[in-house]
Amino acid sequence: MPGITDILQQFEPISLAEMEGVKLMNRIDTKFVMPASLLPELLALAQTSYFVQQAAGKRTGDYDTVFVGFPIWWYTAPRIVNTFLESYDFT
Repeated sequence: MPGITDILQQFEPISLAEMEGVKLMNRIDTKFVMPASLLPELLALAQTSYFVQQAAGKRTGDYDTVFVGFPIWWYTAPRIVNTFLESYDFT
């Protein structure tokens, strides 16, 4: 299974300047629970309608602080959170 970062690299970029002319959607947060194995397929479907923001030639920002929030069941983080924390380069 390809990594999410690899899949997002296939999306067309959109710059901050190009974002000036984009009408932003009204946002309603809806959360879905699904197997992580479906994410590559869903991203492939979204690729024709969405862009990845790119600023200064980079698709990810340099953050000083990253907040991760999630529900705690039985004092254990959901496995997908652990996967993210293990795979993301925080250096």
